[in-house]
Parts: sequence; C-alpha cells; structure tokens
Amino acid sequence: MSDLKKALLIQTAFIGDVILTTPMIAAFKHFFPDASLTVLVKPEAVALLSENPAVDEVLVIDKKRNHRGPAGMLRMAREIRSRHFDILLSPHQSHRTSLLAMFSRIPERYGYGSAGFARLAYTHRLRRNTQRIEIDRLLDFLADALRVNTAECPRDLKIFVNDSARQEARQLLRDLDVRRPILLGPSSVWPTKRWTAWGFARLANDLIRRYRSPVLLVGAPGDREINDRV
Repeated sequence: MSDLKKALLIQTAFIGDVILTTPMIAAFKHFFPDASLTVLVKPEAVALLSENPAVDEVLVIDKKRNHRGPAGMLRMAREIRSRHFDILLSPHQSHRTSLLAMFSRIPERYGYGSAGFARLAYTHRLRRNTQRIEIDRLLDFLADALRVNTAECPRDLKIFVNDSARQEARQLLRDLDVRRPILLGPSSVWPTKRWTAWGFARLANDLIRRYRSPVLLVGAPGDREINDRV
C-alpha cells in the first residue's frame, strides 16, 4: 500500500458510531501520513470531523434532501467517482452503503462480508468479529484491509474543535459559574437505547458526591424534555 494516495472512508451511521471511528482514522493517518483521507458522513456528524487533523476532507451525504432515493444515491456515487479514490473502506453494513460502494467504481473496495450486497459491492470482503468491542473491531478492519499492525494503536476517542467553539464553551461555563463540569447526555435517537431518567439522576448524584464536580446535562433542542425529567 505504499502507493496509496486517496482513500474514502464511509461512516454514515449515527454520531456515536462516528466518534468510535476516530481511533481508526488516527491509525490510518499514522500508517499513511502522505495519503489523503476523505470521510463520508451524514450532515449531523460533520462538526465531529471537520477539525480533525487526520481528515483531509469531510464529504456529506444527505439522505433526506440532495441524496434522497435511488436518484440521490447515484448523484452521490457520481460525486465520489469524480474524486478518483484509490480505495474505499466501509465498516458500515447497510444495503444502501453497499450499493453506494458498488456504484462508486473505486478500484479497491473493502467491506464486511456480512454487509448487505457484499459480493456485489466489495472487491475485498472482511470478517467481522462480533466478540470484539467496536473500537477494536474497526482497528482490525484497517489492519486486515491495509495489512498494517494496529495492536499498539491508541484507542482514544477524540473530537477536535476550533478556537471559536472553544472560546464559546469557556464563556458559557463562565456564565454558568461552573468549573470542570461532568457532562451527561441522557438522550439517544433510539428510545430503546435510552437509560431511564431515574438512572441518570442517581448517576449524577453519585458523580457529584464522588468527584465534587458539577454535572451538566447536554443534548440537542429535542432532548430538553428528557433532560428535564432527569
């Protein structure tokens, strides 16, 4: 892979999945510092990667607007083809992602053999080890695809922000008169993935007692009702 110049990583799952991908992204840049890495994400995940030094470009797929339906997917595939990537890495297993990979016509396409339409979509199909946690599984994906040793790669989850966002956060904490808070995000897109409000309330109280730090609840505007219950 010494001749690798341009790679596309597809991670169009939810925000948490994108964050779990950051060790894989860092490892890619460690092994291939001269290669360009583009990451394809949904609109809500752009801010998570736009300041990441290991990401050269964030490409957006908007399934609800510009890339809705079959015509929108083909439009996205044409945009990908115009960038002339060498390889595609897709740990996302949806049928739609597999079809996008197939229509991208990237010469080398790596995905899980268990993904939808995998035989049509990927030139190289990888085994997905369900016994591993997601961070390790993604590093295994990179190791198997690009023949590198990721055993000693950091597992840190990192989000990079610009100076403006950092100053805005500091000003907010000053306005709230809190220092070194602990943040809790009680909500989730899927109700089945939400812990109880009572559970989060008990956790918040335990954290306050143990660490003598204030607890702040965070979330999107639509999460206010859940946060109020906590």
